[in-house]
Amino acid sequence: MMSRDYVQYLVDLRSAKFLKLRDAQEHVLSEYARNFPNTRDLAVELPTGAGKTLIALLIASAWLAEGRKVAILSANKTLARQMAAEGRDLKVPVAYMEGRGVDIPIAERRTYQRGQSVGIMNYWVYFNQNPVVDPADLLVMDDAHLAEHCLHSLYSVEISRHRHPELFEMIASELLSRFPEYAVLADAVSDQAPTGAPAELLSFIDQEVVWDRLREILDSRSAAGPDMDLRFRWQRLRQTGRTANLYMSRDSLWLRPYIYPLIGNPHYAEVEQAIYMSATIGDPSDLARRLGVRSITKIPVPKELANATPGRRLIVSNRTNDDEDIPKRMQAALLMAIRTHPKSVWLCASETEASHFQTTVSAWLQSNKLTHPTWLLTSLGDEIDQFRSAPAGHLFVGGRFDGMDFEGDECRIVVVTTLPRAINLQEDFIASYLRDSGFMRRRLNQRIVQALGRCNRAENDYAVYFLADRDLRPISLVRQIAKGFPEI
Repeated sequence: MMSRDYVQYLVDLRSAKFLKLRDAQEHVLSEYARNFPNTRDLAVELPTGAGKTLIALLIASAWLAEGRKVAILSANKTLARQMAAEGRDLKVPVAYMEGRGVDIPIAERRTYQRGQSVGIMNYWVYFNQNPVVDPADLLVMDDAHLAEHCLHSLYSVEISRHRHPELFEMIASELLSRFPEYAVLADAVSDQAPTGAPAELLSFIDQEVVWDRLREILDSRSAAGPDMDLRFRWQRLRQTGRTANLYMSRDSLWLRPYIYPLIGNPHYAEVEQAIYMSATIGDPSDLARRLGVRSITKIPVPKELANATPGRRLIVSNRTNDDEDIPKRMQAALLMAIRTHPKSVWLCASETEASHFQTTVSAWLQSNKLTHPTWLLTSLGDEIDQFRSAPAGHLFVGGRFDGMDFEGDECRIVVVTTLPRAINLQEDFIASYLRDSGFMRRRLNQRIVQALGRCNRAENDYAVYFLADRDLRPISLVRQIAKGFPEI
């Protein structure tokens, strides 16, 4: 890849919207051109709203100018559409691809695969069982941590008490009959068990003993059941499941490898350069483990640029020990805010918690004569567009703290319902039994930083952030956790 002067390159594109680079953008692009044009795996970390999209598009355009295949991946369709729109504003040819393979226009696929347009899509279009697009030469992964959600669907099987009640009970009962020493299995077969017990990992020796029976149950039930997603997941994992980990909780059984095997996926392995972009890369080795990729090098950014965050934030913290989800005094402040601006995003630690808050908050709003619509975010992410375009409403999100950007009046209220904790069973197990692991602490801290950046996209933007969890009560704790996130 040839080196470029990206300041001049932006001028040459003659965009009416993007006229000049910000200091952080110019620094990253000059570092890239001088020192990293051929680095195999590269990370770019800049604060929310600092302009990572323009960096990605300029590098992508430079590769495209040399006739290379370029793909930019986003966490959901909403963000992919935004990226495509920004590309057109920059006057970069883009091929936007969305949905199933049969739904993607052949002309869009052809211009991407011939190196004539930058292919822009979400992670599921590029990484799936039967991809219809070729591997890229340059792969840009925006909100890189969220690629993990795609890998969950591609390389793991989760059996839920709520989505697969019969199958869940059958497997939990089989395991309990063989291994009664796992207390979590007794909770799993009981309707009265309390929530909150940590996840357990089935011993590798015990898993070997019971594996043939587990495979027999999953073969029969996944083939006969109506859940096509479960069927496809199991067929992908069936041959290697014996060596995967089985995590167990009161409400879920999750079979997955400890590290996902993305490194062997042709759509990653054949890439000449992969660029990972996020506001919270943190330790790049942790990101490499989460995604199962090669060692990642992070472009160095001076502290004064790394800490420059746009907009204004008002933090409202919970200073009481009430047992309510949202204490009375905070409810009063939140109700006043919603009456002023009737849109809010609720960030929850899990899907179960998000569903609970959707139910209780809807009832609370109605009791206060507010009949606003609500949405529970699903993996497809269509609810983000619906929420963004609505004049009023509330979006409830489980286990995600990034990959959602709201500008201006699209949303000015964010409620962090609980201190960001483990968002899946593997993290729950690690946090419970390896609680001193530095990488897990840093990972959880990053989610707070992400949560406090959802609604600040420009210098004149502002938002109110309600921290409802008692563990987030002192503002000094927020400052300590969110190091490098000034002016909170």
